[in-house]
Amino acid sequence: MVSVMKDGPRILFLGEVHERWGGDEVWTFNLLRELKKYNLNIMPLYTYTRYANSSIKSYTLRALGVVAVVRKIMKAKDFDLIHTSKIFFPLIALFFSRRRPVVATIHDVYGAYFNIKDKGLLTGFLRSLVEIISIKIPTIILVPSMSTKHKIEAFGIPSNKIKFVGVGVNLSLIDSVNAKKSSEPEIIFVGRLVRHKHPEIVVKLSADLR
Repeated sequence: MVSVMKDGPRILFLGEVHERWGGDEVWTFNLLRELKKYNLNIMPLYTYTRYANSSIKSYTLRALGVVAVVRKIMKAKDFDLIHTSKIFFPLIALFFSRRRPVVATIHDVYGAYFNIKDKGLLTGFLRSLVEIISIKIPTIILVPSMSTKHKIEAFGIPSNKIKFVGVGVNLSLIDSVNAKKSSEPEIIFVGRLVRHKHPEIVVKLSADLR
């Protein structure tokens, strides 16, 4: 549970965690820990998305998670701002914003061609529709890369509504590590240890270097 100040602006913090994607829970924890330093009253509501190989089943499970969050929002107190993470949650914000500002963190958008190629005609079309509607709802969109910013601009979103917040690396922390230097070849892997990031390539390269 996040301990926050109770007399500051009230923020509804919406998102979802995927069991096999990794990193979502760490990102959320670090972000809320930083926000704790400010005079904010934050209500985090997250859905836990169970992984399913079937696209239809996966989307059904996600929809059920969204319904659960909606029920909690209806019981929640009033709020001044909504922050959403991922594509689905701006849709929820649309129904509960009541002209309040909605800030969305969107890491990437895929577009119709990739969605249909990846998920098939029906599911791909539905995902594209959700994607298009979701990026048009927020008052401000936060993106971690300029490439995502350009993709969202291609959907007709004004540039001044998209704010680039880079995913930084704590160089001071890295420099503070006191380790013995080695002349042996080194490989540094920067990424999440999940299947689609292919960390096994690093393992294979390590064997080749030896």
